[in-house]
Amino acid sequence: MAFDHLLSPTQAGDMQLKHRVVMSPMTRLRNDPVTEAPREINVLYYSQRTTEGGLIISEGVAPSAHGRGYIRAPGVHTEAHLEGWKKVTAEVHRKGGFLFCQLMHAGRVSHSSLLPDNELPVAPSAVKMEGLIHVQNGKVPYEEPRALAKEELPDIVNQFVTAAKNAIACGFDGIELHGGNGYLLQEFLALKTNRRTDEYGGSVENRARFVLEVVDACVDAIGSTKVGIKLQSGVTFSDLVEPEDDVLAQYEYLGPELEKRKLAYVCLSSINGEPYFRFAQLSEPNLSMIHSATSGNTTKGR
Repeated sequence: MAFDHLLSPTQAGDMQLKHRVVMSPMTRLRNDPVTEAPREINVLYYSQRTTEGGLIISEGVAPSAHGRGYIRAPGVHTEAHLEGWKKVTAEVHRKGGFLFCQLMHAGRVSHSSLLPDNELPVAPSAVKMEGLIHVQNGKVPYEEPRALAKEELPDIVNQFVTAAKNAIACGFDGIELHGGNGYLLQEFLALKTNRRTDEYGGSVENRARFVLEVVDACVDAIGSTKVGIKLQSGVTFSDLVEPEDDVLAQYEYLGPELEKRKLAYVCLSSINGEPYFRFAQLSEPNLSMIHSATSGNTTKGR
């Protein structure tokens, strides 16, 4: 397969990229064991992967303490986090690169021992994830999450907005909203995890409502050219496999809606690698449909 334009320049939001090879987010868990702030090893990690005029998307970053999902995964909501990230962004910019911060609210993919005051993880509905999660003292079963009340949703939107502003303040070129991997945003989109009967559940339009509210709030806060979103084209893990017909319906609706917002980019992610990942592979024609539905800047990756 030929990729004739892979090394040619392109525009993504405010960034004039010198090539189209984008480094996708990868969970490293190398942050300070106490503060979970980036440290010198993180600076080195991103520096080694920076190319002049190239774009890197950071590892998943919790927008607040309530969105945490992993031990030693970073956040962007404390002074220690911000000071750590300032060193990372400065180094990437020194070498001529660009860096977006991936904001990842884990939703049900978490555990009370990882959250403030041992609160339960939250999700659109109280649907427990199967499997085990790593906590401080080993692996334990996932817990049944607490279903979010409608009145709580604006606060979570505000958590994303605050995180987006913090990311820009410490030097990131923009943010990527994580709408895949079975985390909170995808939990609202997916039939398996969203069993709500209010205006945030049921139809595709209703299930996409919260995602678009987060997108719109972040756009209002930092500008559309500094906001990207990652969506997973029917391929995921975290005990979440979606029917292909519903995935296609999601993208038929979300594609034009995101296009209206003129984001920096939309990332369509596909993964495989059984048995760790449980997935429903979309056919190539359907992937092409999804790509055409988001006719602006679209990145594809695994």
